Amino acid sequence: MDYEKLYSSGSKCLKEGRFEEAVECYVQAIELDSERPEAYFGRGVVKFDSGRYGESIEDFDRAIELNPSITEAYNNRGIAKFSLGRHKEAIEDFDKAIELNPESEEKLSRAHYNRALAKFNLGRYEESIEDFDEAVRLNSDYAVAYNNRGISKAKLAEYEEAIEDFDKAIELNPGYAAAYNNKGVAEARLGKRQQAAADYDRAIELRPGFVRAYHNRSSLQL
Repeated sequence: MDYEKLYSSGSKCLKEGRFEEAVECYVQAIELDSERPEAYFGRGVVKFDSGRYGESIEDFDRAIELNPSITEAYNNRGIAKFSLGRHKEAIEDFDKAIELNPESEEKLSRAHYNRALAKFNLGRYEESIEDFDEAVRLNSDYAVAYNNRGISKAKLAEYEEAIEDFDKAIELNPGYAAAYNNKGVAEARLGKRQQAAADYDRAIELRPGFVRAYHNRSSLQL
């Protein structure tokens, strides 16, 4: 079997969740031609999906070494570094993914979203909002980006603006329990306890095991 067929088979196995078979196909492809980046990238994705973040970074490193223009390799390596708590390094990879400016607005939106999360975890809330802004500009249906932008705004005590974002997230995804819970937190901060209680109730209705929503509701003094 030639490189292309092995790579294609590996990608098919990856898509179907057959990770061990996918890795085997990618390994065989690499053995046939170790100077092509695609199989390293694919194997990196498999390792990431298997929770082997450090190993996935090594494969993304090699894919980038062979082809420095693979936007998704930077983005995925950034996510792996983010998963290991290496947020500053992750931002550098997301910077590169954005710099390469992929033709797909969806991919560019995702890179801005990922960079926003890394900045949020470093306490750089205003900067994270700027990236969330760009993420939703590029993808106006990005419910999770609206939700997380709302969380950033709440960190800056911009509760009314945060509520607007949580409302937008809920509009896009009516079953978004976390957005209801986050909206309740912002409302409670504004002294709107009845509205907060109603949103906590809705969050619990949507996700009966939502411990944080139960805790938030019990903390209200109506």
